[in-house]
Amino acid sequence: MRLARVVSNQSRAILVIVALLCVAGLYAAWQLPIAVFPQTDFPRIVIIADNGEAPATQTLVSVTKPIEEAMNGIPGIARIKSKTARGSSEISLFFDWNVDIRQELQLVQARLSQVSSTLPATARIRNVERLTFAVFPVTGYSLT
Repeated sequence: MRLARVVSNQSRAILVIVALLCVAGLYAAWQLPIAVFPQTDFPRIVIIADNGEAPATQTLVSVTKPIEEAMNGIPGIARIKSKTARGSSEISLFFDWNVDIRQELQLVQARLSQVSSTLPATARIRNVERLTFAVFPVTGYSLT
């Protein structure tokens, strides 16, 4: 009951405060950057390597493991996850959220150039990239 009395006695002040909050909200909304694909740096770098027609076990030992071991010493890595199939290897490097992912990409590329001389002659690093929103599809359709 006391709150209702304060609100009724101070109705003009409350209306002014609400109006100021609305104006501040509109101003903040107009200042927000808008983009179809906002620039967001996920703390993840993906390395894709090919090893010709080598079996998965050979690719694991000769390509995946050496790359994982080379990446292990990079500061800021939270987790390393890899998938190995016949003739191909995908290594995902997950970093802490507070790292500069562009700088980490340079460190990864430097480590890859060091380890590439120890890989088999049939192996080659096909792709090294950081994940952005542009990598993910916005909408998918399927017809059945």
